[in-house]
Amino acid sequence: MALRDEGSPVLCDPDPSHLASTMVLLMQLKQVPFRVIAEFRMSVEPLISHMAAERISSEALAELAQTVSQMSGDLDDEHSFLEANERFHVMDKVIHLDRLTG
Repeated sequence: MALRDEGSPVLCDPDPSHLASTMVLLMQLKQVPFRVIAEFRMSVEPLISHMAAERISSEALAELAQTVSQMSGDLDDEHSFLEANERFHVMDKVIHLDRLTG
């Protein structure tokens, strides 16, 4: 949400981070057990991944492959590994959400 010059709220175009942060907040407020989250992810992620794989662009696939290669090659470099891991998961969320909302 943004504010106009006169102070009234305006809805912005949401991105995947908005959905993710909302889900995290909801799970925290409802005190959802980790086991439930893991079970949910195990049941829906294969389907969502399959749907996203059917639609991924060559460029996005190449970038995902590069992050996996960086993580594999930098197992002893925590900073580099975590940076690539974060990039991978941000891209992964965008690809999945684009598939669901596109």
